[in-house]
Amino acid sequence: MHEIFNPDKVNYGAYGDTGHHLYFHLVPKYKDGYKWGSVFAMNPGEKTLSDEEY
Repeated sequence: MHEIFNPDKVNYGAYGDTGHHLYFHLVPKYKDGYKWGSVFAMNPGEKTLSDEEY
């Protein structure tokens, strides 16, 4: 991943709570890029409603 994408770091997540399998997310991240300094977004298009919208 480092050779191909040249990221500043790589976030990873391993999951398998309810399924009968194990899978990983590998996310190349870049300084000053999307979500730098925080966890990667699993659903980046997700909208959170305010109390008024509910």
